[in-house]
Amino acid sequence: VMSSDDETLDQTDYDRIQWIPNKLFHCFYLTTPEDRLCISRCILSCVVPVTLLPKAKVDRLITVFSILDDNAIKALNEILRNRKRLRQHVQDLISIHCDTELKEEEKKKLLLTKTIMINTCLPDPTKSCD
Repeated sequence: VMSSDDETLDQTDYDRIQWIPNKLFHCFYLTTPEDRLCISRCILSCVVPVTLLPKAKVDRLITVFSILDDNAIKALNEILRNRKRLRQHVQDLISIHCDTELKEEEKKKLLLTKTIMINTCLPDPTKSCD
């Protein structure tokens, strides 16, 4: 299912392990934020590693979407949405920090707001604020 290019699976082996990605994505809906973050990190590092070329990433995502059930697709979409949201918050935080036109007090207020928003994407938001 997620094999490297030099490894091939025959159809019986493929059929035996096809359920694994669905189960992994279903684990995303566990109750604690730490579980969600752990599953997200595992899935994103294995399914779409940052080291892949863009075409390989697209091919991998098409393959993954074609083998997942509806609930697993919803989980993957949520993971990708959360990842995009976190990237946007970090980008906003950097732009606020680099903005020279803002007053110092206003900048601190905006930085605090963005930091809180980033913390909501982390496993334990209360600890990360400290």
